[in-house]
Amino acid sequence: MRWTSQASNRLLNRPLLAPLWHTVLLVGLFLAVAATGAFLHRGGQPAPPERQQILARYLPLVAVEWSLLLYVCLFRLSLLAALIGGRGFTQLGRDLLIGLCGFAVLQSIALAFPQAQAAGALLPSSHLQQAAWILVSLSAGFCEEVVFRGYLQRQFEALTGFKSIAIVLQAALFGLAHGYQGAAASLQIALVGAALGALASYCRSLRPGIACHVFTDLASGLLRG
Repeated sequence: MRWTSQASNRLLNRPLLAPLWHTVLLVGLFLAVAATGAFLHRGGQPAPPERQQILARYLPLVAVEWSLLLYVCLFRLSLLAALIGGRGFTQLGRDLLIGLCGFAVLQSIALAFPQAQAAGALLPSSHLQQAAWILVSLSAGFCEEVVFRGYLQRQFEALTGFKSIAIVLQAALFGLAHGYQGAAASLQIALVGAALGALASYCRSLRPGIACHVFTDLASGLLRG
């Protein structure tokens, strides 16, 4: 009875950011994307010509990222500032430094994991593709942190009453959303999502995680082998 009462108090103190159906649709979308991606990439695909890759892969990725962000902010755009958190520009330098340290940690861990073939096919191989990759990295770093570590993590915390469960659930979805890269890569990405979720919870801001995410994506495409 005591545990039930404590859990009820947690739920009452953490109102939902949006109606439950809004979150259910988003989770269903991620599951559908994961299943479709795994089906389309199960045999691997050769990289298309340079300009075709930009039009067929990079620009759609950017469009999807910002569409997800728009969906999350469907009810009120002012939600974006509340999700990102932070104390204006006064702590921006600190947040960037924390993000850089997180990037260094993730890079050292990534050395122990082989790169997924599907992920390698997405990486740029020319100066033009690298320019497009910068846009992809900025979009993914910002939008995915707001969607997963901001919206979904807070929604799951409101629904369960526990931060730890919320971090695990959003991380699992984050890994599934990248399931087309293979099981090992999906697990690695889920672990990264959990680390970024813990970082967001500790800092009470998405800015360190956004910086870490952007730095990591930029390095994967611009500094690889």
